[in-house]
Amino acid sequence: MCAARLLRSQRLQALFGALVLGLGALTGQASAQPTPYGPPFGFAVLAGSTVTNTGPSEILGDVGVSPGSAVVGFPPGRVYGMIYAANAISAQGQADLATAYDILEGLPAGNVVAGDIGGQTLQAGTYTSNTTLAITGDLILDGQGNSAAIFVFQIGSTLTTASASRVLLINGANAANVYFQVGSSATLGTTSEFRGRILALTSVTLNTGASINCGAALARNGAVTLDTNVIAICLAAASVSVGNALGGAGSTSALAVAQAIDAYSAGGGTLPLAFQALATLDAASLALVLQQLSGEVATSVAPAAAQTMDSFLDTVMSSRSGPGVLSASGYDDDNTISVMGYAPVAAGRRVAALEAFDNPAVASKDWNVWIAGLAGYSFTGGSAATASHDRTVRDFGIAAGFERQLDPHTMLGLSVSKGGASFSIADGFGNGTSDAFHAALYGRTEQDDTYVAAVAAYGYHDVTTERMLTFAGIDRFAARFSAHNLAGEIEVGHRFGNFTPYASLRGQAVTTPAYAETTIAGRPIFALAYDGQTVVTGRAELGIKADWTHDFEGGHMTLNSAVGVAQDFGGNTSKTASFQALPGSRFTVEGAAAHQTSLLVSVGLDVAFDNGFSAGGTVAADLSTNSSAYSGTARLSYRW
Repeated sequence: MCAARLLRSQRLQALFGALVLGLGALTGQASAQPTPYGPPFGFAVLAGSTVTNTGPSEILGDVGVSPGSAVVGFPPGRVYGMIYAANAISAQGQADLATAYDILEGLPAGNVVAGDIGGQTLQAGTYTSNTTLAITGDLILDGQGNSAAIFVFQIGSTLTTASASRVLLINGANAANVYFQVGSSATLGTTSEFRGRILALTSVTLNTGASINCGAALARNGAVTLDTNVIAICLAAASVSVGNALGGAGSTSALAVAQAIDAYSAGGGTLPLAFQALATLDAASLALVLQQLSGEVATSVAPAAAQTMDSFLDTVMSSRSGPGVLSASGYDDDNTISVMGYAPVAAGRRVAALEAFDNPAVASKDWNVWIAGLAGYSFTGGSAATASHDRTVRDFGIAAGFERQLDPHTMLGLSVSKGGASFSIADGFGNGTSDAFHAALYGRTEQDDTYVAAVAAYGYHDVTTERMLTFAGIDRFAARFSAHNLAGEIEVGHRFGNFTPYASLRGQAVTTPAYAETTIAGRPIFALAYDGQTVVTGRAELGIKADWTHDFEGGHMTLNSAVGVAQDFGGNTSKTASFQALPGSRFTVEGAAAHQTSLLVSVGLDVAFDNGFSAGGTVAADLSTNSSAYSGTARLSYRW
């Protein structure tokens, strides 16, 4: 290399060292939090007078204006960074922009270019146009294997790119080292694809669909005007890793989301700008955003469906109250009578005329019809380990049924219910509703003081969910789908006077299909699709029931209660999802899970009249160390 070329090269490197420092200062003022990829987050858009946007533009980087104060059009535009208007940060940005502009303008003139440079392939260096410069078609910048190669375009007047034009980089060229110093204004044509930083003395305009991938639109005195554009600053890393940005700050669910995004990128997928922006957040902010992205509300669907089924089964099986007798009819063999669905009590008021017969022909009441209102509430605490949030479920409904006494010791019944549930995740992480229909076939048989009762049921659920994302604007996503529930229970008990020890076993299977969210506000980029799933749960219960009956004129009243311990098993509070925008990006989110051992308590009061009518009600509680559930039932019936 000759001495002149060496001196020129050394001078160029020294000047660019100062330029890099100036640009580092320019970008370094934009955020207090460094990214894991080198310099602090910087300005993607900076104007002197105004920043004006039309349409759903996306900006990865900060937006600033100074000395002007107007930033218009966000939303619908999105800024994955901060907006600084007429404050100290944007003023410092303009000062640093002026320094960088002067460095670029002051470089010795390089290769002379003029007119339209589209269709050319250029190597590293300085290119000077004393007037205007245009790009039509493709401008190719060749790094020749050197990722540090620097390209500078000194433009005396305007820069204009034609529609669908492109600035392409080959052989290691890095857009972070490409600068366009524009003496007047720059205009990027419709759908053009630009790379590099534009530093304009007056203004920068991006027409509809134009993009700057790794660069910036920086205007010293005038405006930056946008229209449905994408602008992304340069990240120093060769690839974006959300997992690296998260570090050790994330929960199990947050880490699963980060790993799914990184796996998509590592598999050759191109991350949309919104996903790239995640890696620019500090670890604590990123952990929160990833939790919002995980769609935890979907983990509430199966517990809510199971709770509505539990309320229905409890109503059919008399809500665990009393000695567990569901139905009886007429006089039993030992001249006692069963009423209100409880164990036989002495028939203290026999009809005197019947006592003259050895075998009284008493008309048995073999049919019973009933209607009940039911409601329930449950709270389940989240887990710090998985960062799952507290879950609340409320259910309600009305049930009705009829029963047929096949003989003095055997009954069959059929019941249906209509109701639903609402559920929510704490801290605004989503909510939903379920319109439910249930049907059950149940029965009971007795042998002396021992009984066996069983029920088989089906539930249909019309489910809607909704969640909100607050990352760079407000996005709201909803889903609607059908879920199905199969359940069964068997209970056995033996009566000793007023007390009846019992044991029961209940099982449920809640099936949800594969379904996808729709966007009801904002943009669909973070919408999720969920895998189909069947959640199987079981509950074993041991307890004792007690009842006390008091006769009155025209009927009798029964106070009943129960206490027991339940052990749950099986179950699954997780849900597998993927981002619709990133096919195959599957991850698992964990929901709140109740501890599996709980205490059961219930109390009820029933009044039966000799004319066949009866009324009653029950309240019950299900308590564990991190959850509580309460339910109530009011019931009317008529036997004939």
